[in-house]
Amino acid sequence: MQELVSLRLTLQNFVKGNSFSFSNSLNVLYQKRLKSDALIISAYKDKIDKEFKLNLTKEIKNETVQKELIKRLKASRFEGKKFEMRSLFGFSEYNDKLPDIIQVVGLGEKHKINADINRKAAALSSSAITKLVNNPLEISVGPFNDIKAVSEGLHLRSFDYKNIFNGKIDKRIKYYLNEGSEKEKEEWSKGKIFSNAQNLSRYFSELPSNYLTPTIFCDTATKLLQKEKNIEIYIRNLDWIKQKKMGAIMAVTKGSIEEPKFLEIYYRGKKDDNTADIGFIGKGVCFDSGGISLKPPKDMKEMKGDLGGGACLVGMMKAISKLEIPINIAVFIPLAENMPSGSAIKPGDVVYACNNKSIEIDNTDAEGRLLLSDALFYAGTQDILPVKKGKEGALITIATLTGAIGVALGNVYSGVFTNDNSLWKSLKHAGRKANDPFWRMPLNEEYHKLITSNVADLKNSGGRSGGSCTAALFVKQFVPRVSKNEKPFRYAHLDIASVDIAVNDEVLGNGMSGRPTRSLIEFVSSYLKK
Repeated sequence: MQELVSLRLTLQNFVKGNSFSFSNSLNVLYQKRLKSDALIISAYKDKIDKEFKLNLTKEIKNETVQKELIKRLKASRFEGKKFEMRSLFGFSEYNDKLPDIIQVVGLGEKHKINADINRKAAALSSSAITKLVNNPLEISVGPFNDIKAVSEGLHLRSFDYKNIFNGKIDKRIKYYLNEGSEKEKEEWSKGKIFSNAQNLSRYFSELPSNYLTPTIFCDTATKLLQKEKNIEIYIRNLDWIKQKKMGAIMAVTKGSIEEPKFLEIYYRGKKDDNTADIGFIGKGVCFDSGGISLKPPKDMKEMKGDLGGGACLVGMMKAISKLEIPINIAVFIPLAENMPSGSAIKPGDVVYACNNKSIEIDNTDAEGRLLLSDALFYAGTQDILPVKKGKEGALITIATLTGAIGVALGNVYSGVFTNDNSLWKSLKHAGRKANDPFWRMPLNEEYHKLITSNVADLKNSGGRSGGSCTAALFVKQFVPRVSKNEKPFRYAHLDIASVDIAVNDEVLGNGMSGRPTRSLIEFVSSYLKK
């Protein structure tokens, strides 16, 4: 109880600090400031004369200031190369509206500049400034080629879990768009919504498991979402899980003293439609020890983040509501801990999922697919906001499911398993737009023989060979069947275990990444435009 109270206080401070809250008033967001602590401006290499060119603000367009700025940059042999940076001081002497620090960042050759270069350049600039000044900062941002990407880069880079958790909101950085058109201001705001959604996912994934049990996860998500537009939330307890005969979920949680939960979140962006366009199912293992099939102790602490799929969906739903996207979304997050004990599930045990399929437990550390199996079948059969069948709808599972996907793809791509080409194209486009890409993996029935059991309909592990493929195929078995006169559900599985941790990333730094939250928002945003 003390941990829950502490977490609630932390969240109250976080919301007050505006890290997860957004103003609907552009006048508040873009109130003209007399002076910030630092100003970031960009430069690029001119293809014709090979000289660098500056994207200037009004204050720097002053002839005296501009000459001094260019003089100093040339003296330092600045060329405007990609991510080349210079920190310049003392310009407030020339114009009292200028800050103490001007951070200049190169974007490279003009014809090669894209959104990702803008995003990384902004993030690296912010990081350079914070190394110069430890105090709370207010940084203004000059003209860039892609304001949304710049806003994302800055707000993602400034995420600081320790300060947030300790309630030190005053330590965070505040960013302001120095000047811009109404469209640019809207793009700035949109970038902040996207990045704050990912930061919310990162925060959930970073929380220690003693501060984020299944119960606390539900309470926290409710606190953050309940006041958002068009959101409905239902928290289901163990009795409800038993009533629904979700034997796979109950098997995972048997070894833990923490009660499992089943979280349902509905967003109704279309008032005249009582069906969901997409149903998302996110894995929510609040700590994964592996159970009786115990994981090695090295890096086991990272398994506090095994709820990454569910965390991404909470962040996504926050952003969808903020953006007021005209779509209906249903989200389902089964939550449990996977722990060893005298009551834990054992290898060789057989359990029954809610669709009455029997499952042999080959490996207790293959628990995520057990949670997804019951949740996926329920998602396709619930009647609160039924998911559309055929080309209009989709069921999508998202989980930090297998280490094998990281072996296959490294930390660049999330894996996508689907037999629907149009669904894949939509996900691929969204990943490219967010620069958090997906890679298509095989969802082939040939792998089924690896998950065939002698004592049950399925076994929950197919061994090391094709590990991510057999896991995806296992989960697919729980897509509800439809009658002969109905079109089947479109289905995709996203294995995000390859991208859930950032290591020396230009934008995210180190720690839990919150990926691919922004790609999911892009996917939902463009879903009905396909």
